[in-house]
Amino acid sequence: MENIQEYMQILKLLNIIILISIIVLSAFMFFLYKNISFAIILLIHSIEIGVSIYYISYLSSNLINMDITYLISLMFITKVIILTLFYKKINFKRYLNFLLIVGYTLAVLSLSSGYEISMIISIILNILIVNLGIIDKIKNVKRNLNKNRHKLKLNRRYISKAITEMELQSNLKHNLNEKVKTLNNKIENTMETLNLPIFILNSEGDFIYGNREFEMFLKEDNIYSQEANIIAYLKKRIKNFDEMINSINSACNQIDKFININTYDDKVFKFICTLDVMNEETLKICILENITDDIKMKKGLKESEERYKKLMNILNDGVIIHTIDTVSYINDKALELFNIDKKMKKVLLIDDIKGNIIKKNRNSFIKNIDLVREGKEDKTINKIETEDGKIIEFMTTSITLNSTSMMLSIAIDITDFENAKNQLEESEKTYKLLLQNLPEGIVIIDKKTKVHTYRNKSMIKILKYIGSDRFNEIVKEYMKDENFGRFKKFSIKEDKNINLSMSITDSKEDDNLVCVVSILDNEYKAEQMIEKLNEMRDKYKFKTEFLYTISANLKRPINTIFEVNKILQNNKSKYDLKYIDNYARVVKQNSYRLKRLLNNIEEISKIENGILEMNYRRCDVVKFVENIVKLSREYSKDKNLEILFITNIQKKVILIDKDKIEKILLNLLSNSIKFTNNNGKIMVSINSNKEEVIISVEDTGVGIPNEKMDAIFENFEQVDTTLSRGAEGTGVGLALVKKLAYIHNAKINVYSKIGYGSKFELILENSKSNTMDEENEEYDNTDIEKIDIEFSDIYFDIGS
Repeated sequence: MENIQEYMQILKLLNIIILISIIVLSAFMFFLYKNISFAIILLIHSIEIGVSIYYISYLSSNLINMDITYLISLMFITKVIILTLFYKKINFKRYLNFLLIVGYTLAVLSLSSGYEISMIISIILNILIVNLGIIDKIKNVKRNLNKNRHKLKLNRRYISKAITEMELQSNLKHNLNEKVKTLNNKIENTMETLNLPIFILNSEGDFIYGNREFEMFLKEDNIYSQEANIIAYLKKRIKNFDEMINSINSACNQIDKFININTYDDKVFKFICTLDVMNEETLKICILENITDDIKMKKGLKESEERYKKLMNILNDGVIIHTIDTVSYINDKALELFNIDKKMKKVLLIDDIKGNIIKKNRNSFIKNIDLVREGKEDKTINKIETEDGKIIEFMTTSITLNSTSMMLSIAIDITDFENAKNQLEESEKTYKLLLQNLPEGIVIIDKKTKVHTYRNKSMIKILKYIGSDRFNEIVKEYMKDENFGRFKKFSIKEDKNINLSMSITDSKEDDNLVCVVSILDNEYKAEQMIEKLNEMRDKYKFKTEFLYTISANLKRPINTIFEVNKILQNNKSKYDLKYIDNYARVVKQNSYRLKRLLNNIEEISKIENGILEMNYRRCDVVKFVENIVKLSREYSKDKNLEILFITNIQKKVILIDKDKIEKILLNLLSNSIKFTNNNGKIMVSINSNKEEVIISVEDTGVGIPNEKMDAIFENFEQVDTTLSRGAEGTGVGLALVKKLAYIHNAKINVYSKIGYGSKFELILENSKSNTMDEENEEYDNTDIEKIDIEFSDIYFDIGS
């Protein structure tokens, strides 16, 4: 600190010199350019130099006191405030302003420890002001001055050129009148040679001139300009005459407006009216241009464009014509694919399409369009996914449209294809997993190299058991006679009871051999199994014969009860017994139930013993099913069920056993009525194609659990009773349905979901014979008692 005090006088003088230089430079620049920033700098540093002169005497006498310190602090704070308030007018660079404010703040803070450090900070900051502030501003002023000098030189050139032109104009002015006359003559000659009708009106609107084409225009109606009132003639010939007069009255000396005028002979003229001054008289020059053909052409183009748009809109693929930013055309399919509102009024942008694509595909979408726009690729193909799950193949190529480079993009919905592809891949995985877990050994052998290209787990175990060498020998033995596809038995060890069964398929397309191998149990165990199977078959045969005998014996008393009940009910008016009607109904319904059960058991027994007779007849299946549905509606009224009949054909005659198909349909309808809640719906439909006739019965009932789907067609099997409340059954009906369909060469399919209902499909062969006369088709109405029997498990009032 003592060393600094020794040089204090020098620092003080240096600071004053720097301040004086700042003041002189600022004053000079202010008076020269009247720049307010120099005035502010001058003011700040004038205050600072005054303060510096004031305390110089105290430094020399070492009498600095607190008042001086406060004064210096006030000076620095004032500079900070002025720099902050007037930073825009001073217009120092931002980093310089920041350094000055921070520096002066440090200078104020350092006064507490001594004036010497504040003095050094002040000198450094003032030097920065000179170098980075004032000198930089002087350089800017100099640059502006040089620009102004350059502009002045250019202005002098322009002024000199203007003076020269004025002199030329002055020299040419005396020839202007002659040239104007010559020009007028040329204009008149030009009007005569033009192929456009032109006529001239004076300022009052009176006709004064018409060229040769205008005369021809008048001659179309045998009118001559010398004799006729032209304005009156035009009024008669032109439909929108008022619009034409308004155009004439509002004419000016600029040709910037035109109108289309229509004549009564269906011609269209483009009409232009402009003002001109000739021989100090204001004239209105009117020009007619026949654009009838152009209008027709535009109309034809518009119609073609509309047809083109309609064609584009019926395409199954999206079509988009666009630039990198905007869309010029987009068809309805593309709007649908990208979920864009057709009624959108704003200009459609590529960003609107991009916004409907999932985030991970957006960059590649724009990148591919850019590659085509820059000419790096002729065509790009990109697979993208939309926010609503559609998968789209997006192809982009460049086109030229009306001499403008555009891009054409085709958007193809491949969602179904991708889903099918994924399902195929899943199926392939399932197939491989299935092969790996099959109990039989599977091995694929390359025919050329004899290498095993694939083995499943079972095959690996078999090879460990018999050895690869023995297996290869067995393959050679099998291949000797090339009798592919059949299973052959081979001995694999000395114990001849242990055998191997093998089948080889020659896959010629892949040049492979596919071997299916299994280890056979010994003959003794096989014979034991055959004996057990025969024993089970004998027991099963005894059971079916027993059931058949029982059903036959039970039928007789039930039929007797039923007949007596019918006599009693028919003659109930003769008896005066209370509740006889209700008792009779209960007996009748239960008799029907027993009869239905016995009938079903009897038919199952006949089918299983191979003695059921089939009686095929030609039948209109549409009329046949419709009649069954009509009769069944009576049995759904108590539950308020709606039974609908739907068909896509009016008539279909095929060969069927009517009784068997009738029993199948009544069983299916009975189940639908039993298991559908009140106010539900049942739909019976018939559809036909070249190979099949499909009859389906669909309901909105309780549905069938997944675990029961395979068991419902077994004998005495029922769906969980909690789902069938309000109905009873024996579990025999659907078993009989399955067996009747099988012997009829028909198929029965079922689809169901708990809480949503079930759908049964009966698929019959389309067995119509063209050699048989349709008039020979047989049709009998369904017996109402058959329906009563089949519907006897439903709790409803059968009636008398």
